[in-house]
Amino acid sequence: MRLYFAFIILGFIVYKKTKNVKKTIVFLLVMQYLLNSANPFKFKRHVSKKDILDFIPNKYKPRTEMFDINKKYEYPFVLKPNICTATSIDVKVIEDEEDLEEYLDIMEEKSMLDNIIYQDFVPYEYEVGVLYERNPWSKNGQIVSIVRNHSRGNRKIKPTDYIKAMFSNGMKLEDRENLITPQLTKIIDKISKKVPDFYCGRYDIRFKNEDDFKQGKNFYILELNTVRGGDLRMTTKKMFISFIDIFYMMRWFFIRLYYGFINVICGNGANIFKIFDNLSYCIKCKNFYKFVGEEYFESFLF
Repeated sequence: MRLYFAFIILGFIVYKKTKNVKKTIVFLLVMQYLLNSANPFKFKRHVSKKDILDFIPNKYKPRTEMFDINKKYEYPFVLKPNICTATSIDVKVIEDEEDLEEYLDIMEEKSMLDNIIYQDFVPYEYEVGVLYERNPWSKNGQIVSIVRNHSRGNRKIKPTDYIKAMFSNGMKLEDRENLITPQLTKIIDKISKKVPDFYCGRYDIRFKNEDDFKQGKNFYILELNTVRGGDLRMTTKKMFISFIDIFYMMRWFFIRLYYGFINVICGNGANIFKIFDNLSYCIKCKNFYKFVGEEYFESFLF
């Protein structure tokens, strides 16, 4: 959401300086194109969550497949949309038949029964967001931040939690920079290089214990939020935006523009039609902040 307002403010400033609507629109489209080019993903025009997870080695992710309504699954398991995800409200732990019927009814109303991902439930205590970046001109990448979400754990996430996230300390986030080690960085970097044209994003990961995780062992990647996966460090405090929050947001934004610029001048820019694809998905999913950063809005809530 903060990125959404940042784009509005940016557009307003450009318009005030130029007094020209067309120049303002072109400027914002160029910004969008550079953001898309930070992770060009030329292997597919529109990349879904499952498309990304397919590149992650099975060792590092729970069993993930498109949900088959005729197939019997062992409870508990997780269902989530493959596209049209909005702040993870439609991500749910399914614990029994009643949960499943309720979830399918909701997705049927949204005409999304063919857009559901099944994922094994990972009953680990710890869940973190791991922000990864690799300069397109660099051989190796780095872990920029690790933030733990104390509210995730084993329990279900309720819609009311998102309200708490915005207006209270109902969802507690903790900066865990101390979990970053050379061993973990090496493993995350190795995994990241298996995803074509991927240079920056945030992994949502569950792990069993801190000692193993720091060694790069016994963890599962639930999702990889790509170019718009936000830096969760700026969401560890609620209500008031501090100087360091602004620094994290601006750093996040300009690093992605920089990576996009490098890819463009190296002839590895994104398909230009992805800008219009984003807009069409905004309309299809009724999710207009997706155009400027769905994952970043999601990270603000978490």
